[in-house]
Amino acid sequence: MRFAFLSSKIATSISILAVPTGLHARVDVLVEPRATPAKPALCVRDPSTTKEQNEAQFDAFVQALIYKPDITEAFSYIAQDYVVSMLRSGRRDLSRSNGFDTGWNALSLTWDPSSITPLDATFRYPQG
Repeated sequence: MRFAFLSSKIATSISILAVPTGLHARVDVLVEPRATPAKPALCVRDPSTTKEQNEAQFDAFVQALIYKPDITEAFSYIAQDYVVSMLRSGRRDLSRSNGFDTGWNALSLTWDPSSITPLDATFRYPQG
């Protein structure tokens, strides 16, 4: 019993001594502040667009979001009244924050334009 107590105290003391001292000074080197991207102009829905026009807009959105990556240009293809949260039944979930502003606020501050390798993009009409 005493051995376990003493060995835990010694191990704790040694682990405290092993902590690097200048860690708090390196945080500013490891985490660089990101510039907030410019919010794009509002996209207005046009119900008269054809399937080909929708597919072209989808392709431009995928290029801007994944391949470039430019979050400002990508969000220029998202309608202001776009609903993000849906229930499994297909109805809108009004209890959650929705829409363009919710998506922009969530992604614009954390967007990481790292290089990725997309495998595929799928277009389904009329959803996009």
